[in-house]
Amino acid sequence: LLLLSTPGFAQQTPDHERTLLFLNPSGTLYMANVSTKGVRIPQASLAPGKQVRRFRVSPDGRIGLLETANAKGVLAAWTLDLASRRSRLLGQGLLVPNDGASPFAPDGRRVALRHQNRDEVVILSANTGQVLHTLSIPGICEAPAWFGDARHIAVPTQLPTGRSAIAIWDAVSGSLRREALKDATRV
Repeated sequence: LLLLSTPGFAQQTPDHERTLLFLNPSGTLYMANVSTKGVRIPQASLAPGKQVRRFRVSPDGRIGLLETANAKGVLAAWTLDLASRRSRLLGQGLLVPNDGASPFAPDGRRVALRHQNRDEVVILSANTGQVLHTLSIPGICEAPAWFGDARHIAVPTQLPTGRSAIAIWDAVSGSLRREALKDATRV
């Protein structure tokens, strides 16, 4: 369940209309308009033919990021332009974070997604879906987190010793900046 009230997406009207995105139990993604006058829910799915497992919305409220699964359990990530309702496949095996972390850079222009069954993070353009960088990160154990500068990401990893580390990556150049907390006690 996600309530959007961003200026670029949900226009504020005198009756304080907001946009609500939600998944029903079968994984169908819907959008509803909620106002003091009532709730209007279109009967069509925002992602027809797709069973959505997770979704996130860009900071400006224009782009949705969806995770779907096929019958064999292979996950896929899609972007969805919320105004036009057009979806674009970003790739098979890409994971939308299942915690509160946003895969979107703070400026909303890029997305960082962990790859299913690989020690990789893929950085893509949120608007075009173009792969900008694929980072090989041995021992990755959680989704990357963006810094407020919209340039760097932190990636939690597990070292072969069983201890944890955090790698700091430059998401623009694709280079490793530093490893922090290396050989720290397991978190």
